[in-house]
Amino acid sequence: FHEIRGAEIIPEDQLMVVPFPRLMSDLENMSSALLDFLEVDPSQEFKNTIEAKAKKQKTFKSGHSYSLEEFGLDEGRVMNDLSFVYNFYDVAPAKA
Repeated sequence: FHEIRGAEIIPEDQLMVVPFPRLMSDLENMSSALLDFLEVDPSQEFKNTIEAKAKKQKTFKSGHSYSLEEFGLDEGRVMNDLSFVYNFYDVAPAKA
């Protein structure tokens, strides 16, 4: 996907990248932007559902815990292997 996007094979007006951290921290605005992009007029019920999910999401804390070592990885390798993603999308890697 990264190579296709970088080569502009998919026209920008047909592609919307939704960064997961932003989706988690700003669900209502991201949903609104996505619906606008898709030219969808959501029902009031849908808007209410998004609003309720967004409120719950702000206080949600996952009980999952993983370590890079469990997968045979280390931070240096991940940073090296995925640096093009962090740079292209201008995102910082998550800290454990």
